[in-house]
Order: sequence, then structure tokens, then C-alpha cells
Amino acid sequence: MEKIHIVGAGISGLIAATVLEKNGFNPVIIEATDRPGGRLKTDIVDGYQLDHGFQVLLTAYPAAQNYLDFASLDLQLFLPGASIFKNKRQKIIGDPIKNKSLLFPTLLSGIGTLSDKFKIVKLNNRLKKKSLNQIFSENEKSTLSYLTDLGFSAEIITDFFQPFFSGIFLEPHLETSSRMFEFVYKMFGEGHASLPKSGIEAIPKQLFKNLNNTTFKFNTKVVSIANNEITLDDKTKLKTSFTIDATNLLSNSRTPSYRLEVLSCVVF
Repeated sequence: MEKIHIVGAGISGLIAATVLEKNGFNPVIIEATDRPGGRLKTDIVDGYQLDHGFQVLLTAYPAAQNYLDFASLDLQLFLPGASIFKNKRQKIIGDPIKNKSLLFPTLLSGIGTLSDKFKIVKLNNRLKKKSLNQIFSENEKSTLSYLTDLGFSAEIITDFFQPFFSGIFLEPHLETSSRMFEFVYKMFGEGHASLPKSGIEAIPKQLFKNLNNTTFKFNTKVVSIANNEITLDDKTKLKTSFTIDATNLLSNSRTPSYRLEVLSCVVF
């Protein structure tokens, strides 16, 4: 049987192993740190539960629904809104369809024009009817151009869309593809932003626990892959038939390798 190695024990690597196990393979995951999870880590410090960074799980994400047991995660849901600080004042906007208490704060927030609010309702309705296949097959443009072309005012783009989605896309100018904007916006609209009660690391822990035929090599760093051979930082060489890249390490490798983006959490 082929020897399959996965570089990285983050969410993508763990799900790759899950899929391989279901198809009869016994993969090996090589992870540079001491435990699985990648960016999804939770530490307990003086009795306080501290996630690494602020990350949330969108419950509408198809991959999350396919691979995670939400009930076991005991998800805690966020209110479907945002708190905006402008001119030293806090303003609240949100989705009154999901939570009626957000209706009047949103209408009276002063964020965007009345026309902007109607356009948001129109955008919500349009994306609800749009499949993911349609979203990712359409022509794309930057998110900023997309919002401008829809007629949103410069004010609401500056006060809401830009700060909110810059935190998700990890870039400040909304240059990310409109396809990704529509996808993330649809996920927020159809589900909830949530966190496991025991912290974000509960997600990789659940995936890790369900793996029965995967070998893990922790505290092991890969430095290169070439000619079906993996070289570790201690100069050890491992023979490999296929390598799945669940990190950015293998972009220039010369071996059968596959970039993998299976499941991730929205990062703020």
C-alpha cells in the first residue's frame, strides 16, 4: 500500500487523515509542534481559558457540518451583530431576523444610509437563493468593487464592511475575491458564529480523537521534500509515495504533493 504522509496536523491535515482512513489508508501526519490543532489552540492560564487569537466557527460551513459533531462541541452562539465605535460612541447593528432586539438599534445606528439597509436586505435575499457552485463559478472582482457596484455608500463600506471583512480576509483594502465575500457573507447569513464551550481547540481535539489508523509524529519539522523523500530538520529522511500539504511548505517541492484547503475557521 502507498505510504501517504501529511505535513501539518491542523484542521486540514486532520480532515485529510479522516478521509484517507475512510478509504482504507493509514496515513502519517508530521507536525512541528507538540499537539494537533495548528492555529486552533486553547491554553488554560490561572484557570482562564485563552484561545490563540480570536477565531469563530461558522455553523453553516458545509465542511464543518460534514466532519464535526456540533452537539459534542457544545457550541456557544454569538449575537448576529456588530458593535461599531465611531466618534467615541458605540453603535450596534445586526440581523433583526435572527434577533428582534437588534431591529431598532440597527435602524437608529447612523451607520450607513436607509438605502444601504435596503441594499443589505436585498443582498441577503439574493445570496440565500444562490448555491455555492454558482458563487464559485461566476466572474470575480475585488470585494471593494463588488460592494461599490451594488451601490453601497462609501460610508457603510468604510464604517462596516471594511473593518469587519478586513479582519476575516486578513487584508485591509477588500482586495479579496468577491466570490469569497459572497461565500462568507452567505455563511454568516445562514448560520451562526460560534465557539465550543471548552475553547476553539475542542475542534481539532474532536477530529484527533476520531482517528484510529493514523500515525502522528509530533515535534517533528519537515525542511524539504524532493524525489519522494521527506527530509526532517534532524537530517532524517523518510520515503513517501504521496505527500499532502496542509501547510505552505511544499509550494516548490518536487514530489507528488497536494495543497489542501478542506476546513478552516473564520479568523478575525
